[in-house]
Amino acid sequence: MEGMNQRLALYPWLTIEAACYIVGALIYAARVPERLAPGRFDG
Repeated sequence: MEGMNQRLALYPWLTIEAACYIVGALIYAARVPERLAPGRFDG
């Protein structure tokens, strides 16, 4: 039971981490920075 409780405690953190990853991927896919300031982020 102890191991199960430790695993269940990770789910909120994993959910937050997955949500941040998905939001970042959507921002990248939509090219938001380049759309708002064309050429500004070119290296």
